[in-house]
Amino acid sequence: MPPPTPTTGLLSTALNLLAIGTSTPYLLPRLTHNLGEQEARLDKIEGTLRGHIGLIEDSLKGRRMRISRRTYMGRRDLMRGTKYLNSTECKVGSLPRDVLGNSSHRG
Repeated sequence: MPPPTPTTGLLSTALNLLAIGTSTPYLLPRLTHNLGEQEARLDKIEGTLRGHIGLIEDSLKGRRMRISRRTYMGRRDLMRGTKYLNSTECKVGSLPRDVLGNSSHRG
């Protein structure tokens, strides 16, 4: 193979610059368009995720409220039972501590 001449080096450099120069205006609008579409897709995904997270948070909040309501209502029902026990001369101290809220309650 013959050694490269200065003209061959200049020619290859010129061809490389010409290829880059002509492909840049062609590829730039395509890249911009694709980036815009990608951003729109990511915004849609973000909105979907935020919606799902909101549903999960609402579900957990509702679950916490149901649990606290059930606990409150359960204690209220058990307290009605303690009034019955008190009226029938039973020992209130024999009830579990969580029923009355404290063990020092004597009626």
